[in-house]
Amino acid sequence: MLRKVLLSSAMVMMFLILLSGCGKKEAKPFEFSLYSNPSTGFSWTYEVSDKDVIEVSENYDKGTCPEEADGCGGKNVYTVKPLKAGKSKVSLKYCSVHGTDCDTAIYEFDVDKDLNISETHSGTYFEK
Repeated sequence: MLRKVLLSSAMVMMFLILLSGCGKKEAKPFEFSLYSNPSTGFSWTYEVSDKDVIEVSENYDKGTCPEEADGCGGKNVYTVKPLKAGKSKVSLKYCSVHGTDCDTAIYEFDVDKDLNISETHSGTYFEK
């Protein structure tokens, strides 16, 4: 009898633990990448218009390029994490070390109340 009570109690506790996680939505990040070749003297910089709505992290992926290979490019990978409902923009520039010959990439994000992201993009980088 005591076993049945303990087993029933354990099952109720597991059920309650499972229910406590229901209804919580995990914010799904949005990821995009842009070609980059640091060996040419060009690099990407970015600005976020509303850092309360989204958080952006950046990582360079050299792909299959050897470490010191001049002329072999990779990509900058950007991860956009929604923080709250609203609109924000990520403005990126790909410029030479002299700040000239720049390309632009603009990503506009709408984050809804459930932290789903929708985006549109524009800029000279995409017009090529």
